Amino acid sequence: MRGPLIFRGPGGDVDVFRDAPHATSYAEAIDVANGEYGEHGWDADGRLVALVVRLDEPGFLGRLFPCFVPTGVVEIRQLDEAPQPEVLRRILRELFVEHDIVDAESVKLMTLEELTTRSKRLAGP
Repeated sequence: MRGPLIFRGPGGDVDVFRDAPHATSYAEAIDVANGEYGEHGWDADGRLVALVVRLDEPGFLGRLFPCFVPTGVVEIRQLDEAPQPEVLRRILRELFVEHDIVDAESVKLMTLEELTTRSKRLAGP
């Protein structure tokens, strides 16, 4: 899986992460569980990836008070579906034009490699 990793939430918001460690350290388990990053995202080659939550084993307090919300660890999994480079390319084109990063005519000429390289600049801290 090659970064950046791009996720589009149900509301159309796009999140860009430099790589898998950046995504798993930034994304919170509750947000992933609530579907805020969508059903899947894409790596730099258009392969489908998903943020998933692996629930931790309950500790002493979790066993003593099972009503507490379980904690989990965010992980990334590569999905066994056909890559979607053109879908990713369209999403990045729309994102760049919407945020005035590249004009509409120039973005049409950009390759997926150029788009994903430039999208790394949008990755959060």
